[in-house]
Amino acid sequence: MIDSENSTSLTSVTRRRLLTAAINTAVTPLRIPAPNTTMTGDPILSLWGDWQTAHAEAAAWSEKAGSLEHAMARTMGFPRVLIPSLSQASPIWATSHECIDAELEGVPVTEEQRRQLHSDLVAQQARWDAASESAGLDAADQNEIEAWERSEALASALFALPAQGILGVIIKLTLILRTGEAEVSPEEHPWPQIRSVFDDLRRLAGLDDLMA
Repeated sequence: MIDSENSTSLTSVTRRRLLTAAINTAVTPLRIPAPNTTMTGDPILSLWGDWQTAHAEAAAWSEKAGSLEHAMARTMGFPRVLIPSLSQASPIWATSHECIDAELEGVPVTEEQRRQLHSDLVAQQARWDAASESAGLDAADQNEIEAWERSEALASALFALPAQGILGVIIKLTLILRTGEAEVSPEEHPWPQIRSVFDDLRRLAGLDDLMA
């Protein structure tokens, strides 16, 4: 990754973590009513509760990891090296060996200077890795990954089941909106249309007041 002077590297800020934050704001959570005879025994309800628990755990670990990573970046900076350039108005930073080589194309540097840039990046990455383990960032990242994997497995299992009532359909649509809208603009087709169907189903099922 290549950064301008005023930007920071996203070396360890994963798409997974950004997606967690987006999902948390995509759709207001659906509160499930107390079971009645029309819903008793529907496995979708159980899986929905398990998914919410797994997602909440992933979000908590994401917040923890993000806080640790931000503190590390503030105190020691992300691993990166300054690329010499005669044409760029602003300094160019590289955070990977591939970017170093790409940016040095056409730049009059010696082989010794090239090796030094790679060596400096290796040393910075080693310091970052050691600090990451010591601060608990590695453990938080691993816990987050595992929680995401559980939530994804639960979502797959939930969608594999046929809904036994309208609430099951609403739960499926809730999950679609919470994950799908997070990855794209919620104003793009087909998300407004899906949300319209979602709202209609809630209204027809008398579940409007179940939105927290």
